[in-house]
Amino acid sequence: MSDEEQVVALERSLLTDEVRRDPAAVAGLLAADWSGIPASGVLWSRDDAVEAIAPYDEPVSFDLTRVERLAAGALLVLGRVSGGGGSVLTSSLWLRAGHTWVQRFHQSTPES
Repeated sequence: MSDEEQVVALERSLLTDEVRRDPAAVAGLLAADWSGIPASGVLWSRDDAVEAIAPYDEPVSFDLTRVERLAAGALLVLGRVSGGGGSVLTSSLWLRAGHTWVQRFHQSTPES
């Protein structure tokens, strides 16, 4: 599996009920210095995300727009998450951490 395929699989895993029900699984995918801006527009820390993340009320889908290699060990994933409540455009920065990848930053922007 390529780096890009691995990162997209990890991105998709963050949308699954299995991962979202397990704070340790979420924490394992986020860098220690992770930050993010959810659709609400409030800046979150890693602790905020691990505490707040929960399964979605309705099924969601992730449509990949593209993956860009920014540098060795750094990938940007752009996509759209759609569900019953509408859709958001997403961007996530993933960094190589040893033999795996961790998300360093994530932003969700509601589509108008």
